[in-house]
Amino acid sequence: TKPQGDNMTETIDTSESKALVLLQEQLKQELGAIGGQIDPPSSNKISTKGKLFTLPDGRSNPGPMQVVILDFVAFNSYYKAAWNPNVRAAPACWALGKVLEEMKPSANAPEPQHVDCDDCPKGAFGSAPGGGKGKACKNTRRLLVVEPKFGEATEPMSLDVSPTGLKSWNKYVDFLRKAHAVLPLQVVTQISFNPNESYPSLQFEFVDRHANVELAMRLRNMHSDILWREPELPKAA
Repeated sequence: TKPQGDNMTETIDTSESKALVLLQEQLKQELGAIGGQIDPPSSNKISTKGKLFTLPDGRSNPGPMQVVILDFVAFNSYYKAAWNPNVRAAPACWALGKVLEEMKPSANAPEPQHVDCDDCPKGAFGSAPGGGKGKACKNTRRLLVVEPKFGEATEPMSLDVSPTGLKSWNKYVDFLRKAHAVLPLQVVTQISFNPNESYPSLQFEFVDRHANVELAMRLRNMHSDILWREPELPKAA
């Protein structure tokens, strides 16, 4: 027969094991819920709200702002509800891509509107809600930028070019290609707000070439994930 003391020790050990399991389960639940107690991680996005360039670190100015544009992608997004500045909503359908004719809805989009973007009815002029001349799907460009004095440890930022700024952007990229035979990555670009628009519509101007092209390419490759980040969908209840 076991000594009575051994039975007591076994009972204590079992109780302690159960308490430890319960404690670990409680910690696991609290860890899963802690995301709702803090702000979401920074997207490193430059805000243009109110025609001010507000950087992720809080610095804000009306511009012009000089940057090196490391890379860019097209971003199409369709929202079912009308835009509300006080409501943070995710698009029902979106697409990210380099080649416009090859873009199609992301596999993560909850409600794809068509098999591709090129022939999507929501991307046609005149499809805007309320009979407007615009498109129901918002076509933008997402730029990956750094300030001109960048180094190995610099973390790039993203900057969105709204539909009203696309004409200026396309014209600028074409100018760099034809007049200077360079990519945006090879030069310093000055970005400002169009004074003739009430909406923060961006304008682009060539400043000069820079000497850190190799480093710019390394930063582009290291931080390309910033360009390809997809919208965050609401968590299921």
